Amino acid sequence: TLSSMSSRSTPPKALAARRTGHLVVEITTTALGKVKDCQLLIGDAMFDAAALKALKQWEYEPLIVNGVPTPFIVVVDVYFNQE
Repeated sequence: TLSSMSSRSTPPKALAARRTGHLVVEITTTALGKVKDCQLLIGDAMFDAAALKALKQWEYEPLIVNGVPTPFIVVVDVYFNQE
C-alpha cells in the first residue's frame, strides 16, 4: 500500500507542446517501504526524468511476510496530463 506520494509536474516542454504521457515503471523497495530503485519499462523521453524524480520520493507500507518486513517490487503506471 502506498503510504506517501509526492506529486509530479508535467515538464514545461511537454506543456508547451501540449503533450500527455504514459510511463510504466518497476519500483524496488527496501524492507521498510522506501523506494530503492526505479526501472523504466515503458517511457517517453519528454517525461522520464520528471516521473523518476517523483517516484523516488514515494513510500510504501512495509510488506510483512511471516512477521518480517520484506523488500518487494511493484510495477506502476504514471500518467502526465495537461494541467
